[in-house]
Amino acid sequence: MQHRIFVVGAPRSGTTLVQSLLASHPDLTSFPESHLFSRHFKTIPRLPFPFLRHSPLLRLRAFLGEAGIDAESAEAYQERLGRLLRPALLRPLRTREVARELLAVLDDIARSRQVSGWVEKTPMHLYYVKFLESFFPEGRKPHFVHVVRRGLDVVTSLHAASMAWKTPYAIDTCVERWNQDVAVSLKHLHEPQHHFVVYEALVNEPDRVTRRLFESLGLDWQDDVLQRYAAESQSLITNEETWKSNNAGAIEAPVKSTGQLDKAQLQRVTEGLDDALYREACRRVDYSLPGGGSVA
Repeated sequence: MQHRIFVVGAPRSGTTLVQSLLASHPDLTSFPESHLFSRHFKTIPRLPFPFLRHSPLLRLRAFLGEAGIDAESAEAYQERLGRLLRPALLRPLRTREVARELLAVLDDIARSRQVSGWVEKTPMHLYYVKFLESFFPEGRKPHFVHVVRRGLDVVTSLHAASMAWKTPYAIDTCVERWNQDVAVSLKHLHEPQHHFVVYEALVNEPDRVTRRLFESLGLDWQDDVLQRYAAESQSLITNEETWKSNNAGAIEAPVKSTGQLDKAQLQRVTEGLDDALYREACRRVDYSLPGGGSVA
């Protein structure tokens, strides 16, 4: 594999849009969110790496179906992983073996599609960066693309989208999630293999920002990326992810959705968000904040 790329960030920040743009490159392939690590590997604050807590077999089966993998290949992947997971008491001791097997599945999918790289987009994999990097030697580590969007818009969009979920998010939960996720991303600001995209910059100048991203990832520019991405996005969204349907249209700044919040909610959001985090991300990509001068 020449390119292993993880797209991460707070949910509703534009990660699907960035994933779709990257998937438009002829050397890359992608798939719906895998959740292969975020749902099964438990992070512990004082431990350097997470450990395997739950069997990922059921999620792997669902992911392979969403990715369009044929039944015979899917069965083979599940059998290989199943052998590692027996007996159940030894699962934590096989954390690295299982994780390596899951990464190998992504490599195999790319090879079967005759491309030299893949793009995996699960926002919560932001919390598994060091773990995922640990499987590769220097010079071969995967790339991480961090997507950052203005907090007020993310919170409003996340709160609205969560209404369709089994457990909707409270406003305060959405605020805490954005603050925490962006803070974690910014810890990687100056690390190699980490790239930042500010959503507002992308939708205002899609050609310039996408070109810059491709260049930083070592990908040659493709003139039809901005035309192809919408079609690519359709294979990356499951039928249940109705809130992602707007990725099928032209890239443009979305209509402000803060009207979905009442006055009390809006006040709690504006008071709770750490706007300094957003300004720091803008500095990283030399993006001028709307209504103000350059923050570079």
